[in-house]
Formats: sequence, C-alpha cells, structure tokens
Amino acid sequence: EGNLNVGALDQQGNNNFAYIFQDGNTNEGYASQLGDSNSAETLQIGNLNDSEIDQDGDSNFGTGSQSGNRHVSNIVQDGDSNVASARQINRRNESDIVQQGDSNFSSVLQNGRRNENFSNQIGFSNNNQVRQFGRRHVSNVLQLGDFNKNVTVQIGRRNESNVFQI
Repeated sequence: EGNLNVGALDQQGNNNFAYIFQDGNTNEGYASQLGDSNSAETLQIGNLNDSEIDQDGDSNFGTGSQSGNRHVSNIVQDGDSNVASARQINRRNESDIVQQGDSNFSSVLQNGRRNENFSNQIGFSNNNQVRQFGRRHVSNVLQLGDFNKNVTVQIGRRNESNVFQI
C-alpha cells in the first residue's frame, strides 16, 4: 500500500526468507542475503522510512521494524547464527547495528524522537541490548572479543552512553 515505496531483495543461497511490508509513502526497504537459512524482515508503517538488512553467512536473523516517520535502520551481519533487531517508534530515530563473527545478539528499541544508536560487535557470542525512551539520546556500543554483555537504558532527553568492551 502507499505511494512511491521501493522494496528490493537479493538472495543467493538456499532456504533464505525475506519479507518487506510498507504501509505509507516514500519508504525504502532493502534486504540482501548471501548464504543459507537466513531470515530478513522489514515492516514500515509511516512515511519516509529507510530500512536495510545485509547478511553474509548462514542462519542469521535480522529485523527492522519502524512505526512513524523518517526513521533509518541499518543491519549488517557477517558470520553465522547472528540475531539483530531494531524497533523504532515515533519519528526520526536512527539505528545502525553491525555484527562480525558468530552467535552475536543485538536488540535495539527506540521510542521517541531523534534518538541514535550505533552498535558494533566483533567476535563470538556477544549480547547487546539498548532501550531509549524520549528525545535526542545517543548510544554507542563497541564489543570486541567474546562473551561481552551490555544493557543500556536511557529515559528523558539528551542522554549519551558510550560502552567499550574487550
């Protein structure tokens, strides 16, 4: 539904699943999968949203769910058995999740306006969870190595969090 929406899928491998649903106007959704048994889902309800999922490896799961206007969500997974989820509500939130390695988990929920998340995991079995409620929060997470765990919760306005784990 809607007008001027763009959706594109590129899959190479076996048993991959991709789903893009856009209800609104001028949304862009992209999913690229190289490998086997990957799953990518994007659901956008609102206007002027952009969601991209790029998976290279096997058994990865990525979902970008956005409700409202002018959100940007990017998920990049390079490895096997990674899980990444970005959920954004209201307007003008941005989330970037990058996972390199295997069995990493990253979940981001942003409800408000102009919140930003930048999460990067390099290694094995890292766990990252970011929750931001309000306006103009910034969360930066860098996890290097194996078995790191992070939970960030920000409520209100203009909070900034920087997490670096080795």
